[in-house]
Amino acid sequence: MIEKMKYVNIMGHMNNLDTVINNYIANYDIQLEEALKEFHDVKGLRPCVTNNEYTSYFQKAMKFANTVGIDSEIYKNISKEEAFAIVDKASDLFDRRHEGIKELEEKRDHLVDIIGKLEHYIDLDFNMEDLGNLKFIKCRFGKMPLTKYQQFLSYVYDDINMIFLESRRDENYVYGVYFFAETLKEKSDNLLKSFNLEMVNVPFEFDNVKFTKTPYDTYKDLEELLKETDEKIRSLQAETLFSEDLTKEDILEAYVKIRTLFYNSDIRKYAARTPKSFFVFVGWMSERDVRKLDEEIDKDLKVILTYEDSKEAIVSKPPTKLKNNAFVRPFEYFVRAYGVPNYNEIDPTPFVAITYTILFGMMFGDLGQGAVVSLLGFFLYKFKKIKPCLIMVIVGISSMVFGVLYGSVFGSEDIIPALWMRPFNNTNTILLTAIGIGMFLILVVMVFNIINAIKSKDKARLYFSSNGISGLIFYTGIIGIILSLVSGNSKLAGILACVCLIIPIILITFKEPLGRKLEGKKKLIEGSKGMFFLETFVELFETLLTYFTNTVSFVRVGAFALSHAGMMSVVYLIANSAPGPINPIVVIIGNIFIMGLEGVVVAIQVLRIQFYEMFSRYYEGTGREFTPDTNKLKNLK
Repeated sequence: MIEKMKYVNIMGHMNNLDTVINNYIANYDIQLEEALKEFHDVKGLRPCVTNNEYTSYFQKAMKFANTVGIDSEIYKNISKEEAFAIVDKASDLFDRRHEGIKELEEKRDHLVDIIGKLEHYIDLDFNMEDLGNLKFIKCRFGKMPLTKYQQFLSYVYDDINMIFLESRRDENYVYGVYFFAETLKEKSDNLLKSFNLEMVNVPFEFDNVKFTKTPYDTYKDLEELLKETDEKIRSLQAETLFSEDLTKEDILEAYVKIRTLFYNSDIRKYAARTPKSFFVFVGWMSERDVRKLDEEIDKDLKVILTYEDSKEAIVSKPPTKLKNNAFVRPFEYFVRAYGVPNYNEIDPTPFVAITYTILFGMMFGDLGQGAVVSLLGFFLYKFKKIKPCLIMVIVGISSMVFGVLYGSVFGSEDIIPALWMRPFNNTNTILLTAIGIGMFLILVVMVFNIINAIKSKDKARLYFSSNGISGLIFYTGIIGIILSLVSGNSKLAGILACVCLIIPIILITFKEPLGRKLEGKKKLIEGSKGMFFLETFVELFETLLTYFTNTVSFVRVGAFALSHAGMMSVVYLIANSAPGPINPIVVIIGNIFIMGLEGVVVAIQVLRIQFYEMFSRYYEGTGREFTPDTNKLKNLK
């Protein structure tokens, strides 16, 4: 069901703008439209706000509120200044903590780098400070490939100007330090490069503090300093907002206040301001809410509310607000998947709910399996909060009902009697019943299309569409002819063929020129006449083919009922194939497999019938859903 909407105007002086937002707009479902666009031809109007001044504070307050945990308690209303002061105080803590952590992490990275370099030289027995104070002798830390090291030793032993002290070695490199005279610096460096020695830049100080111990003792001191740095980082990371004497209530009071200010300012963007400092909001409300709002504003002399039904002078189209009962509401999921109904369309949700439920149950009729589907849907909805799973609950119950009618319990037809028939034993009956249901549903959706055409004032669609009055007469005539021939009344069949087939076909064929004639247009055919007749012939052939294919498509309803019974009979045949009693494991696995596979396939096939066999005949789904911009404000209350 689509609720009736009203186009509302709320006006007042700019001094009362916040009061109107808080006392009226925040308490009702209103889909606001941008007033400047609605009144684009009115001169002198300008926006009330151009940007939201509270955005920065709101983002910070929301971050802090999420940090302490947002709950549903009601907090006292504090002033804007108090709220800003709390957020500023919290921001200072976060900024200090962030900068402190960043500085310590940089220090930590530097320490890790030095320790990583120094660990290869901790076996050397000399003082780091002494190395740093050398004047006439220079040293280099480095690593040399093992493959070059023996050659290097042979050469260096013959060169009294260089000394190499080995520290450690691994599977690829030898680590050590070499000494040479200051005057031979360039020669020594070039020589060592020829042996592929890679220099390692080991510093002699950290954080302006010189190393005064051996490489091993320095290494241990740096490791201890690294532990202290990590502890400081963890300490800063553990600091919370409460470290600044801020309570959870302080944070959430500031958040609620700033959130209210932010959304109030955000709502202002929809309002237009007049040259004389008046504001105007425009938007859509349900007729029921308008009556309540009117009664409330009627007592306020500073605010004016007007509303109307007329759409001629309105820029925006009415949004669609669906209102359905608990049984129908879950099926809105399918309708929205196709498209939201236009405001002037019939809401197809109740029809979808009824037909989907019946067709699913007919195709998947089993008392036991239906109960499992229903219970599974209930638990998924209850514990996982998956709303579409309510559909499983409903169709599962339908399957249970048809299971009783078919006499089927987990595929067994020996437990309860069939109150209607057993599909596998009545193949023709179940298939003809499915086609009969299909014909009836096609007639119903044609009636829906006629109603939608009347609501949208589309005369061509109403009179000459293949799903309009002409199409309804044509399809009804075909059904009448078939029934007349079956009953042996060929004379009545001939009359129906002349009256119900020929005339409607002509009207459907010339839908376009006849529609243009009703609209008062002089040119009845667009383009060349030859192309018109060619396109008309193709469209007519497609229309006639669609009548046939849509009707025959409903055979799948009966076919799935038969396949379900057939597949379960195979399961029981396998379970009884071995000597002795029936194999329960085979029965359980077979039921699970069929419920999973066939259940999904049937659900898809019924949805296909809804979309292609029925929606395509009457439903456009090009509307826009009613989405109140004031829901956020309502949540602040």
